[in-house]
This record gives sequence, C-alpha cells and structure tokens, in this order.
Amino acid sequence: MSRLHEEFVELLAAMNNYQSIRITMPNRLFRPHFVQRHPYIELILLGCALCGVLLHTMLGYSIPFSGNAFGSDDAFISYRYAEHLISGHGLVFNIGEAVEGYSNFLYTVTVAPALLFDKEFIYPFSVLLNAFLLCLSAIALYHLTAKYSSPSLALLAALLLCITPVLWANAATGLESIAVLTIFMGFWWATDKDEPQLYIFLLLCLASVLCRVDGFLLASMATGALLLRRKFHMALKAFSFIAVAMLLYTLARLYFYDDYIANTYHAKVTGHLLERLSFGISFLAANTKANGLAIYLLFTGTAAVLVRARSFMIYPLLAAAYLVTYYIYIGGDIYYERFLLPLFPIGIFSLALIANRINRKDASAVLFGSALLASYCVYLDDDRFAYRNKDYDMWEFLGRFLKEAPRETLLAVDAAGKIPYYSELPTLDMLGLNDRFIGRKEMNTPFLTAHSKYDPDYVLSRNPGLITAWIDENRNMAWGLSREKYRRNYELMYLLNSTLSTRQHNIVSVAGIADEQIKALIADSYNFAVLARRDLLPLLPKAYAPFSPPHLLPGSSIDHSEDGAFIDWYSAEPQHRWSKGNSSRLVFRIEPKAAYRGKLRLELGSIRPQQVNISFNQQFLTQLTVDSWQDSLELELPLKALRQDTDNTLELKFSDAHTASESDSRTIAVAFRKLTLE
Repeated sequence: MSRLHEEFVELLAAMNNYQSIRITMPNRLFRPHFVQRHPYIELILLGCALCGVLLHTMLGYSIPFSGNAFGSDDAFISYRYAEHLISGHGLVFNIGEAVEGYSNFLYTVTVAPALLFDKEFIYPFSVLLNAFLLCLSAIALYHLTAKYSSPSLALLAALLLCITPVLWANAATGLESIAVLTIFMGFWWATDKDEPQLYIFLLLCLASVLCRVDGFLLASMATGALLLRRKFHMALKAFSFIAVAMLLYTLARLYFYDDYIANTYHAKVTGHLLERLSFGISFLAANTKANGLAIYLLFTGTAAVLVRARSFMIYPLLAAAYLVTYYIYIGGDIYYERFLLPLFPIGIFSLALIANRINRKDASAVLFGSALLASYCVYLDDDRFAYRNKDYDMWEFLGRFLKEAPRETLLAVDAAGKIPYYSELPTLDMLGLNDRFIGRKEMNTPFLTAHSKYDPDYVLSRNPGLITAWIDENRNMAWGLSREKYRRNYELMYLLNSTLSTRQHNIVSVAGIADEQIKALIADSYNFAVLARRDLLPLLPKAYAPFSPPHLLPGSSIDHSEDGAFIDWYSAEPQHRWSKGNSSRLVFRIEPKAAYRGKLRLELGSIRPQQVNISFNQQFLTQLTVDSWQDSLELELPLKALRQDTDNTLELKFSDAHTASESDSRTIAVAFRKLTLE
C-alpha cells in the first residue's frame, strides 16, 4: 500500500507541476509516460465537437435521398418508444403491442426524459448528448495517445477526432453511434492500464450489453483483449459477468416481448451468408474510399508492423479486425460507416505512433495533413455534406399532415420513424422492424441491406386506413404493393414532394385524376405516395389539388393559365401556353345535368403553318391547319362522347412540331389561348 501511495503522490505532482514521469521500457520509442496536460484541453475539445456537430445538424443531412433533413428516420423509431415509455405505456411502438423494434435500449431510456419538456426537444437533446460523448471519446484518445507519444501529437490526435466530419454526421443522426464509440474508447482506456479496475470494466460491459443488440460482442472482444494480455483472472470475471448480464437481459426480453433477441435482428440480418458477404464487401470498399477510412486503415496496418507485439496495440488491432469482419458479415449498412466509427480513433492513434517514430516535425505535419485532407474529401461527393439551409423534411412534413387523420386510423409505412412519431397514429411497419410477423418472415427475394423483408398481402390483410411508400409512374408502390393488389379497396390519395427543398405545395391531392397527370407529378419528384381506404376519403385532411380539371358550364371557357387543364404543355406565359413535343392534351369535366350543344371553339396561334389532328376521348374528330398567330377553330363534339362522371380529354397531335429558335430548344407547334364549350 505504501508503494502505491508513493506512486499516486508522484502522479499528482506531475499533473500539478507539469513534470514528466517516465516508466522505463525496453523500446524507447513506445514507452508509456505521464505528460504535461494542457490546462484547457477539455474545453477546446468540447468546443470543436459542439461546433462541428451543430454545423452538420443545421446544414447537413443523414440520408439525403430520403430527405432526412433533421436526424435519421430510424432515430425517431427510438423516440416513439421513448414517448410511449414516458407516457406510461411502456417501451412499445404501438400501445398494447409488445415488439422490441429498437436496437438501442440504453440510449432510448437516456434520451426519454427530454420528452418531459416537449416532444420537439428530444432530437436537439440527442444531438447535444452525442456532441458531449464525442468530446469524451476525444479526451480518452488524448490520454491514450499521450501515453505513447508526445503531448503535441496527442493534442493533434484528439483535435483531429473532434473535427472529423463523418463523426459530426453520425452525431447529427440522433442515433446511438457516438455512444457506442464512447463505450469503445472506455474499453480501450480500461484495457490499456497495467492493472485495470474491475468495477469500471464491468460497468462498461453492462453499458455495452444494454447500448445495442449486438453490444455483448463489443464487451466480449474487450474481454478477449484482457485474455491476450494475460489478465486471466479479470477476464474470467468479465466473461462471467457478460454471460449473466445477457442471461438476465434475455429473460427480460422473453418476459416483456416474448422474444430472445430484438425484432430488429430478425428483420435486418437476413438472406444467405454469401449474399451478405458480397454486399458487405461492396459497402466496405465504397465507404472506406469515400470517407477517409482507407488511409486510417493504412496507418493502423503500418503501426501494427512498427510496434510488432507491443501489448498496448492488442485491443485496437483486435477491435479493427472485429469491426471489419462484423460489418461484412451483416451485409454493410445503409447509414454508411455507422458500425465502423471506432476505426477513426484507432487510425488516428496509429498515425500518432508513426509520427512519434519518425520524430520529425515536417513529416508529422505531412502525415496529419494527409489524414485531415482524406477526412474532408467527403465534401466533394458525399450528399450528406452538400451543406445548405434546410427548409424541408419530407417525412416530418407528412407525419404532421397525417396527424389530422382520425386517431384510430391504422397507418402502414415503409419509413417507420418520423411519420409515426409526428402523426401519432397506430402504425404497421411494412419492413418488419416493429412488426413480429414480417420481422420473422422467411424471404426468398434477393438480399437488400436491412430492407429484405416485406409482405404486401399481409399488409393488405390488416386493412390499414392509410398506406405510404415510394411509387412509380405506373402507380405500383414499393415492397410488392402493385396497383393490381391495392386498387380494389384503396385510392391513391396524396403525393409528396420528395426533394430536399420545400415547394409551394409539398403534398398534393390526386384522388380521381388521370394517369397522365399522375405520371407528370411523379416525374416531377412527387413520388412518395399515400393510399387511402375508400371509406376514409371524406374524413382525411384536405390538400392542394394541382390537376383538378376545370368544370365547364355551357358557354364557359378555359384560358392558358388554368394549370389543371393541361397535359404535355409548357408553362404558361403572359398571353398563351406552347404545346410540347408532337402531342398535347386538354382535360376538363362537365356538369352532368347541364344542356350542351356540342360546340367547341379553340383559340390557337402559330409562327408557321401547323397541321393539327384532333381527337376527343380517343375518338378522331378532324384534321385542321393553324396558319396565323391568332386563329379560331370551330369543332363539333358528338354529345354521346361527352363523359359526365370523369375527365374529358381533347388531344392535339402535330406533324410539323419544330424547335422554337436557335436560342430556345423547346419543341413547339401551337400556342393555346382559350377553349370555349357550348
């Protein structure tokens, strides 16, 4: 005890007086020592982490192609569980249904208290928590690096970790990724000690087991590192603790959820092993190339060769091998490098070791500069880092819109985060994360990372009031929901703007309009759809109807500015609207009980003679020529051809369409001014 006391006093003296106490080791280049501690290191690192994370939160994205502006969609799955926990319904996705569709128990219960203040506060709270955890990870890296290199290299290493954009992006998702990184750094710090403290190591094991479904693997790997360092007694206790913790956690799962592992595991780790390995290798190659991880892996390999069998490299090298293997095994991840984040501090630590070995300032500057440059290459071609003022989040917008639907309406979704969270509707997860039947379903379809399980027949058998998913121009929705399957009981009700920018109307009502108009909207990036059960149509919230055809009374007219009447025309100009290509159509409706004479007058114009073939409701009428800028054509419509309960379509075909001018590449034929029906 007296010897330990003397060493402790020496350590305090070194920290207070900024003296250096070195412990002699055979290799002078890699020997642990106590170093001068920068007085403001924590504040510097916290400031860098906060600034970077908040910058990406405000201007960057999580999954750009899905419009995840503020936070990832999956984070809001956990937030929905947290909301039900705080409201007294337990950790459930739908009230009264026990399914473990989250994969981050510890993180979910940690952020849940934020909901006591406001529903909108949980995401900002999550971001601030992640920024703080990133700072803790950097502090741990600082102390680990300082132990085997110089104080200046340690400071550079910690700063480099805090200013790595990929880590900002992962913190801004609102997921638990940075929490896992912090636990990893805690294990590294604990295993690096000559005499690790058992209770700290066991606390880290418990946090790891509870933080993610696969967290027991991270804890087991750290315990394996103890074993390799010949800490047999402590490793045995740790393995026993992990086994007991997993047993108790599994029993709790069986009690609350009637399952031995989270439903997310059933839903995500699917397909044949060879398929997963192929996807995993492709994801690994793409991500390590795009985000700078490739150079960090190179540094790690180089450091491993330089230090050979030094015990302090056991844990980081074992971790790197485990992370890469696990990433490939599960088939990669749609959230880019989420499961590979510990490779960044491992690579930075290795970089510091190499710089310390070279022991030249210019070489160290080149090494750290190359690492920094590689990390910032994400700004060149990674859409997450196409910074801009964010004014629109498609799924948040839709969720808030659908909150006006009847409260008991069952909502089926393929994006189970923001839409259910903001709509507060009971929800069927069509990809199985929060649905036991789909999550456990055996699939014969090709493997698709984390999105392999779905069952359109099961979804329709649940008779949901609303169904949301991506849609193509033939009205077939994603995940097997073809038009033939849903058309009997469902109407295509809304289309949602799926771009990153807000529009005047982000959601439009499309019930009852023509296929051509649907195709035009979908081609214009209104390609996320909402189906509605027909009995619910009168009860649903109203939205703008852009292609609602005008109703013509006898003697009334349509002018060039009436958007709902035109298919395949160019945008309206002050006095007219040009036809587009070789065919353009006009759509209108009539009043069923009105008396029409069948007289139609078209006011058209052209800059050269144009031959026009005219059809009405797919019935050929006549061929005419427009040969002046102000021409008026009189047509006789067969009264029997007038449709009373649906759209009427007047189609104009042009054999002489031409390029407008040398400076205007549009293909035009006639200019429309007015249509009058009598």
